[in-house]
Amino acid sequence: MSMKKKLKNFFYLEDQEALELDDNEQPVERVERVQQPPQKPTQQQVPIAKQSAKNVVQLQSVPSQTTKKERMVVIEPRSYEDMEVVGTHIKENRTVVINLHLVDYDQRKRIIDFLSGAVFVADAELKPISREVFLCSPFNVEVEGDIKQIIMNQMSE
Repeated sequence: MSMKKKLKNFFYLEDQEALELDDNEQPVERVERVQQPPQKPTQQQVPIAKQSAKNVVQLQSVPSQTTKKERMVVIEPRSYEDMEVVGTHIKENRTVVINLHLVDYDQRKRIIDFLSGAVFVADAELKPISREVFLCSPFNVEVEGDIKQIIMNQMSE
């Protein structure tokens, strides 16, 4: 090919169909791709602990994270500065009960604001249990019942 044709081809100034083949070039056949069905993933085999004569196999259990015990923490802060520990527990997805009876009113407001932000960031939930006690539960813990409603029902009886 001449230099002029190469430049035209490079900038696509010529139609693709109008390209001429040189004497030493051969036409290229179009090849279609055939998709192969996805292969099934191979299963990992767990070592066999014991095999009886009736072809019953006992498998060793693999420890999972669901068997891990969850911790619930009860904290009675004396000031706003004690809330760093609570924030750490919320960040680590622990259930935290906070009793604010030792804190004055202005500090309580700041603490509740802090808890609201920490709970929002951790995608957790903040529930009042009483006027001075709050429950922070992570996203994977479901809290059933309403403590306020239970107390109101008991008081009305």
